[in-house]
Amino acid sequence: MVSAGKLEKVVETKGPVEKFHEIFGCKPHSMSNICPEKIQGVQMHDGDWGAAGSVTNWNYVLDGKQLTLKAILELNDDENKLVNYKVIGGDIMKDYKSFRIIAQCVPKGEGSLIKWTMEYEKLSADIPPPDKLMEFCTHATRDFEEHFILNASKAGKLEEELETKAPAEKIFEFVGCKQHHISNISPNNIQGAHLHEGDWGTSGCVINWTYVIDGKAQKAKDLVEVFDEKNKIVTYKVIEGDLLNEYKSFRITIQTIPKASGSLVKITIEYEKLSDDVAVPKKIMDCLIGIIKDIEQHLTSA
Repeated sequence: MVSAGKLEKVVETKGPVEKFHEIFGCKPHSMSNICPEKIQGVQMHDGDWGAAGSVTNWNYVLDGKQLTLKAILELNDDENKLVNYKVIGGDIMKDYKSFRIIAQCVPKGEGSLIKWTMEYEKLSADIPPPDKLMEFCTHATRDFEEHFILNASKAGKLEEELETKAPAEKIFEFVGCKQHHISNISPNNIQGAHLHEGDWGTSGCVINWTYVIDGKAQKAKDLVEVFDEKNKIVTYKVIEGDLLNEYKSFRITIQTIPKASGSLVKITIEYEKLSDDVAVPKKIMDCLIGIIKDIEQHLTSA
């Protein structure tokens, strides 16, 4: 039985060729920000990003298992939008004598075709072809596509709705009037909220926040632009802090709507990025969702 083989797969996407080639060839370290459930990190071992001959270490998840890979970038052809990685270490080499992963980005209309090729030589004939790894690459391509489309415009909006078992007025009380108590309820997300100017629960007050993203404490100074107790709406405009290193403007609106048993919480983030490379603020949205869930648990277990 032949131990050498090749797998090929073409994925049609709406993402731009240049962005795909950039992330495959020059910015693989940014992949973990786009699909962290698949790629946990890419570190430079030797050389420079995007340079032929550079060596990178990869940490990824396949079938729920954390795996490693060391690869040398044999070719980064900017003109033909083609990259060729030769695997030289890691879990793949337990089954294969040689392994190459090739990605070429070809323009098609307003989008692109991503051509994946895996060339390999198995250590033994009973080793299956790397179908799961090819599936991994095609699914990651979809994640990159979604990321590029969402980031195509500097201005954007994220919206989420959560159904809770807690009363709408009680949740609104915490997000609109008792922000200084949230750190006791959701300490993994909020470390502190301190009144800088004005009075709690009023339009025009300014609050200094310390919050946590990816295990790191960050700062924000927010102006309460809207405090609508009747409709249970509060809007925060970020006026200082870490977010403004990446965004020209940033607003968070939370509305709590009574339901027969509990409430519906609507969270809206409106933003304008300083550059196209800035990510959509999904992690901020995840933080806000976590806060609401912690408040719900606090209220329903009291």
